[in-house]
Amino acid sequence: MYSRRRFLKLALASGVLVPIVAACGQNGGNGTPVPNQPTTPPAASPSAVATPTAAATVTPVASPTPAATATPTTVKRTAEAAAFGTDAQGHPVGSLHSFTVTIDHLAPTEAFRLDFPETDVGQLGSQWVASGWMAACVGALLIGQDLAGLRVSWETTGFIDGPSASGLMTAAFIAALLGQDIKPDVAFTGTINPDGSIGPVGGILYKLRAAIAKGKKTFLLPIGQREDTDLETKDTVDLVNLGQNSGVTVKEVATLDDAYQILTGVKLPQTYTGTSNPELSADAHNTVKSDALSWNNDYQDAVGRFQTVSPTAQKYFTTQVQSTAQLHANYQKAMDQGDVVGAYNWIQAATISASVLSVAARGYEVWIQQNSPAAGLVAAKQSAGASRFNSLFERLKTYDSAVTSTAILAVDGWSSVAAALAVDLAAQREYSAGAKATTTAEVASHLYAYAYWQSLETYIAQGAQDTLTLTTNGGSTSPKVDEKSLAHWANVLKNAAEANLSYFNSLILDDLAKQNNLNNDVVHQWFVTQNLDYAVATYGVSPGALDYLQKSVGDPTKVGYAQLGFATASFQASSRLIAQYYSLQAETDKNGTITGYARDTALPPMLDSAVSQAESQIAAVGDRKDDPNLATFYFLEGRVQREGNSAQKLNALADFWDATLLAHLQQLIAAKS
Repeated sequence: MYSRRRFLKLALASGVLVPIVAACGQNGGNGTPVPNQPTTPPAASPSAVATPTAAATVTPVASPTPAATATPTTVKRTAEAAAFGTDAQGHPVGSLHSFTVTIDHLAPTEAFRLDFPETDVGQLGSQWVASGWMAACVGALLIGQDLAGLRVSWETTGFIDGPSASGLMTAAFIAALLGQDIKPDVAFTGTINPDGSIGPVGGILYKLRAAIAKGKKTFLLPIGQREDTDLETKDTVDLVNLGQNSGVTVKEVATLDDAYQILTGVKLPQTYTGTSNPELSADAHNTVKSDALSWNNDYQDAVGRFQTVSPTAQKYFTTQVQSTAQLHANYQKAMDQGDVVGAYNWIQAATISASVLSVAARGYEVWIQQNSPAAGLVAAKQSAGASRFNSLFERLKTYDSAVTSTAILAVDGWSSVAAALAVDLAAQREYSAGAKATTTAEVASHLYAYAYWQSLETYIAQGAQDTLTLTTNGGSTSPKVDEKSLAHWANVLKNAAEANLSYFNSLILDDLAKQNNLNNDVVHQWFVTQNLDYAVATYGVSPGALDYLQKSVGDPTKVGYAQLGFATASFQASSRLIAQYYSLQAETDKNGTITGYARDTALPPMLDSAVSQAESQIAAVGDRKDDPNLATFYFLEGRVQREGNSAQKLNALADFWDATLLAHLQQLIAAKS
């Protein structure tokens, strides 16, 4: 129960992660203080992060064939993906591209398998492959489908790439499972988000023109994208009006539920259709309040340690001190208003900020006193104190997770372990880099970064400890866990996360490397140090992490919870990256810091959809006489953040996605009665 994204982004927003001021000369002396620059890529690293590009050009192919007749073991569904690219002269153009999903039903004991057969080398891009994994994963979550025993194949002809057909692919996957047909006169563009909402895409005007030329009668697009820009004339085009003038009905859709009914004429079956106004139980409310007060004690301790540092060192952190105090004031206000979730969030951020100050300032003070950057690094490490990670790990290894309400807490706790380990690697990397640095500016930057990452690791572990107490009556009314399902869903989410990362690397980072004439691996390693989501996503599915679990957890019955936690952390983090950099088109400064979103108008409808999806799944958990406190906590956390700036709104979106996925999983890991 820690704010994975918020720890970093609130710190940035409040000015906590600002450039450290070096009070030493370039050779480590006691010269006049000079401002240092924030951590930037190494000398060989890129100077900017590329803006996401549109999907690659797709070779137009023939119209789709009718859906194949299903056999007792095999079923196929064919649809047409709307694509956007450029023609031979470089002009923007849309096209429709036929694909077929084939599902073979094997023995239930067979592992789930996803195939992407190619007729030409390099025919299918990584973004298309990631879309196939997302379609199967999200589709199964939406209808509660166990994927064990299924072999799914995505077939197409010609080169194709891009994620904008993932919504349609999800619909085709579900239709094949349920024996329903996709209407051939309906076209659909939009990404699929982890909660089943539809995300924004590019080139919609050109895709609509292609659909009109192909004789489609209905065209579905993501809500909030009714207007698009003609890239050649720069005119704004109302797509609904364009469709009306051309005999095509253009409709905005917010969720796959909306799209599926239009695509098939049948409502999407759901595990639950009710909604609720999620609230914590009385027990959980009191637990969160008590935890917030405990964090406040940690905050006061960190502030006290900072105040023991010499005034000479303190004066260089004036801005950070003010920002930290404001975070604490927000905590006090929320607590006075009875908003315990809001208070918990603010005091977490304030405590992290205060800890960073105390650790960095102590290192800074010793550096000045001893005229030794190396001594400053050692002092910072000593000031950080003992990690709380080991106690969390040992508790999770013996945690009673036999019923779904405690099992989902354990899964979220293991997600925190994945994040803490990724952050610990970042802290070690900064400490090592600081020890090897040759200039004062470099040492100062690495020292401050070390203080941040080390503080974050400590309090991620503390937040996860809080998670494990967030239950009512010990989950006495919750269903028992089907432990075989843990490994199954861990494998599905892990593969989806790996596909997401492959897509993100090719779309964003590899393009960035090419622009700067750098090796791809250099850029990937640099981005790990710049983006917490990327660090968690890559670590959570790494062979080293999974090997670590196998060797360290010990009890085979606990490994499944750990693997699902790691996979969940990676899947959610990688999905957030795609939402930021593709769906919302993140705009960045020269250091790669996100400054805004080109498609920020798409965020409010995405939030509305995410709220609806989360409410429904939380209600579904409660209707099963289960305990939905964890999903409810993330939902309420999102509600707090939704009222903030664009960065906080994106945090809210991620919180709602977390709530939905955790509620889904809580239902899917239950033993069949």
